[in-house]
Amino acid sequence: MSKPPSNFEACKKHVLRYLSGTINRGIKYNTNSNVPLKLIGYCDASWGDNHENRRSTSGYIFFLNGGPISWARTKHIEIRREFIKFHIGHETVKIERVSTKDQLADILTKPLRQDIHNYLVQMILHG
Repeated sequence: MSKPPSNFEACKKHVLRYLSGTINRGIKYNTNSNVPLKLIGYCDASWGDNHENRRSTSGYIFFLNGGPISWARTKHIEIRREFIKFHIGHETVKIERVSTKDQLADILTKPLRQDIHNYLVQMILHG
C-alpha cells in the first residue's frame, strides 16, 4: 500500500486487539459419523432501520453439525415469495419462529450490548 488512509494505524491496532482478545475461540463441528448431517439456518432483518435512506439490513448464518459454515450481512433484501412458498409446499425447508434471545443472526443485523454480543458469539462457536 503506497499511501495508506489516515486511519490505517488505528484500524490495524483495532484488528490486532480483536485477534489477541479472541485467540482462544474456534469453530467446533460434531464429527460423530453415527449422527446424520444436520443443517440449521438462522436469519434476521431490521426492516427499514436506516433512518437516512430507509434501507434494511439482513443477515443469515448456517450451521452444519453444530459449526457455522456460511454467514452474510447485506444492506437490503429482496424477498422471493413464490420461491419460498414453493419450497415450503414441497417440504424442502421448514420455517420456525426463533425467540429474540436465541436469534443468532441478530449479531449480523443490529448493534448489540456487549453482553448480548458475547453470548451470541459463544452460541455460534459452541452451541
